[in-house]
Amino acid sequence: MRRNAPVRLGLGEKEVGSVIEINKLFKTTDYPYLSTFMCPPSLTKKWPEEILEIIPYADVHVIERTDQLITFHRNWTNAGRPKPQKPTFFVISFTTMRGDCATVPAVHYEYRKTKVQEEEKELPYRDGYYCPCCGKAHQVVESKETTIDEDGNEVENQVKRTMQEHEFGESRRLQNSKNPANAFCSECGESLWTKKVPTRYESINGWLKHEKNVSHALKDKNHKLVEQIQLSQPEVPKQQGNPRRIATVEYIRRKMRWFFDITVVDEIHQLKAGLSAQGNSLGSIAAVSKKVIGGTGTLFGGKVRP
Repeated sequence: MRRNAPVRLGLGEKEVGSVIEINKLFKTTDYPYLSTFMCPPSLTKKWPEEILEIIPYADVHVIERTDQLITFHRNWTNAGRPKPQKPTFFVISFTTMRGDCATVPAVHYEYRKTKVQEEEKELPYRDGYYCPCCGKAHQVVESKETTIDEDGNEVENQVKRTMQEHEFGESRRLQNSKNPANAFCSECGESLWTKKVPTRYESINGWLKHEKNVSHALKDKNHKLVEQIQLSQPEVPKQQGNPRRIATVEYIRRKMRWFFDITVVDEIHQLKAGLSAQGNSLGSIAAVSKKVIGGTGTLFGGKVRP
């Protein structure tokens, strides 16, 4: 049974309500549970101290890079997925959770005509940015109008047109601004963007050639040649602004479902933007954790509202 419990946190005042709440959720502090703490980067050093003050025998890991969590999870899996012998905590910052590789457009502008269309000077059969999922051209909603149908129900009518080549741009837009929205397909809702990292080979042909050479060497049982071929591979190129990494929350979502018995999110008000990278990371980790505790002392952003 999931339990979402709002807890007021304040490390400066030594209010460690989250750790106490965890002990309430489980029968005793001797229960060997696995927990993750998601907090601002400035608190990743303070939280381990507070945890060990309440539970001195706890095992605390500060995850600064995704590969640290991947290594721990792989070793745990290879060991047969043993149950923890004592309470284990993983402290991860917001930036480590959301830090991912670059996002680039998954579509490109297409303009195609048949020979007949060119001769007859007809409109092209493909003109626009076509969704890789539904195959339809992405549309720009120019206006909306709500009408009442014969049954008395409200019906929203939209005036659309195909997005032109100069309108897509190089930045991802969730809503119409100076340029129209381009984040998701207007017809099916599929993302029009994808993640991309620098690769060792420019195309699949380069990798297939390398794999063929390795296969021949293995067939001849020439292990020294295999090692030489592997070492002679080109280095992975480095590109500024395009790191070769995966967000921690993405690995947790794909490989560690129900791994954590409980997730504690400190300063949860900083993750309230549902369409932001931090907001998405909160939703992802909450979906794969058995229990979730959200903690904040700033429920209303420090503003008094009537």
